[in-house]
Amino acid sequence: MIAAERSEKEADRALIQARIAVKEAREHVRRIEREAKEEARLAKIKQDQAKSLGKRGQALGRHGQM
Repeated sequence: MIAAERSEKEADRALIQARIAVKEAREHVRRIEREAKEEARLAKIKQDQAKSLGKRGQALGRHGQM
């Protein structure tokens, strides 16, 4: 009887630890998703800036060539 109660308590502890691990893993995934979204946003800004610079660079040297 005592061994069964001990086993049940150990199983309960294992279940609690598993639930905590799942909760932590889900939070980790959410954090990674937020970071990826922010990195994508920053990459888009850099891409737009590079495109703008490229357009301005094409106009250089064209003055007086007409």
